[in-house]
Amino acid sequence: MDNSLIRCKRVTKEDYEKVMAIRPPSDIYNGGDYLPDYFHILIDMPNNEMYAAVIEDKFVGFTLMTTVDDVRSVVTRAVRVSKENDGKGIAGIMLKWMNIGEFLYRPEVIWHKLTGNRTHSPLLQLTDNGIYNKTSEQ
Repeated sequence: MDNSLIRCKRVTKEDYEKVMAIRPPSDIYNGGDYLPDYFHILIDMPNNEMYAAVIEDKFVGFTLMTTVDDVRSVVTRAVRVSKENDGKGIAGIMLKWMNIGEFLYRPEVIWHKLTGNRTHSPLLQLTDNGIYNKTSEQ
C-alpha cells in the first residue's frame, strides 16, 4: 500500500456515518460494539479526540484517544480498521501520525498508553510480538 495516499483527519459529529461504515459493529467485540451508542457522548467530552485514516474520501481507520493525568498522558482507547485494509499498517500509520505531533501533540504529554485485550486487539498482538512498543515516554 502506498502510505502517501493515506491522510489523517480529526473526526467531527458529521462523520458519524463514515466512522460506522469502517467496520460493521457486529464485527467488533463479538457484536458488543459500544461506539454506535456512545460516539456522540464521547466526541463531546473535552478530553477525547477522534481521528480517521482516509484514502481518497473513504474512512479506512479510526482511533479514539483520551488525555488523562492533567494532559500528561494520552490513552488510545479504540482503534478500528476496515476489513479490506486489515494488516496493511493503517493502525500503525495513525498512531505514528499522532506521535509525530500533528493535532494531538501537546508538549505536556509525556506518556502514550494503549488499552484493549489481546484477543480483539491487533495492536496489542503487535506489542506482544515486539513489533510495536510505544507504551513509553514520547
